Order: sequence, then structure tokens, then C-alpha cells
Amino acid sequence: MSPTEVALLFMAVGALFVLRALSGSVLGRLPLSTAIAYLEFGFALGPRGLGIVEFHILTDAKTLGHLTEIAVIVSFFSAGLKLHVPLHDALWRARL
Repeated sequence: MSPTEVALLFMAVGALFVLRALSGSVLGRLPLSTAIAYLEFGFALGPRGLGIVEFHILTDAKTLGHLTEIAVIVSFFSAGLKLHVPLHDALWRARL
């Protein structure tokens, strides 16, 4: 990917985060999960949408691997934010 494409990708992700923060109450009332909203946003940016982001599975495999790792980390982080278990609860203790 060229530096311009990387900059556009970061700008799109930043715009997604800003849009998500500003429209939290509106998305909360819709019967959609945030994962579906992110999927639709990615589809809109992809080659069948606006064509801003386009990857080739073989030549961009390393970049796609890094993006997948970031997506998993963000997913775990958002799932962790939804946990409502106090730190002193027995669920946090390791079972042997």
C-alpha cells in the first residue's frame, strides 16, 4: 500500500470512531449490533462500494493479517467493557 492509501485508511477508521461516538444513542435504538454497523461501513469503503479501500488477498496478506489482529483486539476490548464483574469476584480467580 502506498503512503496515501495508508493515510486514507487511517482517516476512514478515525472517521468511523468519531461517527460511532457521536451517533451512539441513535445506533443504540436500532436493531443492529455495532459489528453489523462496522461491516456495513467496511462494505461501503470497499471495492464494491466507494472503492477507497481495496486489498488483494495474496499481495496484501501481511497487511490483512495485521488488520485482523487489530480487529480481534478491538473486539476483545469492547467485550471486556461490557463485563460487569467486580475485581474481587470469584470469577476472576484461576481454577486449577
